[in-house]
Amino acid sequence: MNRMPSLFVSHGAPTFAIEPALAGPLLRQLGRELPRPKAVLVFSPHWMTPGVRVSSTATPETVHDFGGFPAELYRIQYPAPGSPEVAARALELLNAAGWSRALAPLADEGVLLLGSGSITHNLYEFRQEIGAAGSAYASEFVEWARAALRRHDEAGLVNYLTAAPHAQRAHPTPDHYLPLPFAFGAAATDAPVRVLDGGMTYGVLAMDAYLFGENKGSNS
Repeated sequence: MNRMPSLFVSHGAPTFAIEPALAGPLLRQLGRELPRPKAVLVFSPHWMTPGVRVSSTATPETVHDFGGFPAELYRIQYPAPGSPEVAARALELLNAAGWSRALAPLADEGVLLLGSGSITHNLYEFRQEIGAAGSAYASEFVEWARAALRRHDEAGLVNYLTAAPHAQRAHPTPDHYLPLPFAFGAAATDAPVRVLDGGMTYGVLAMDAYLFGENKGSNS
């Protein structure tokens, strides 16, 4: 089996499920292009813990960890099956190899490593309209991230708070940024970088996705 690419996706606000805007069709098409993985291992920002935790349940439940959104969102269920086998393998690699790109071998075993976060994530400046005019600082941070990824600037991506413009404003907390270096680090050091420009929603939430590695398969 060819090595799976890794992927970072900006998941935006919960309303992304019913208001896909520019990013939704791009991700839907990418899903048709990618080889079908054995499993998907997601690095999520939505459980903050001391250290990394790996969910190993066979039937993970849908958790609606947000409030004040349309009732339609709370009715959505996503009954994706878990994979205790892949979770155990991930723990084995983490325990054996430490942190630096420790999960990358899973890509050679047919697992898609997915960082799910947001390339900008300042909810204090969140605006109500999905098409609200974007803030200049958010666009400048996005341009920096694209350039850093394309030149494989690992040091800059890890030390983004000092390397990137407006980093603290774009990410008042690090949770939604950290899945990006995870996905980048899971790829080969010379992996090509593909940018999916998802535009800007709610004025401050950029919806970029990035594919790291060769796309050699198709689900269509």
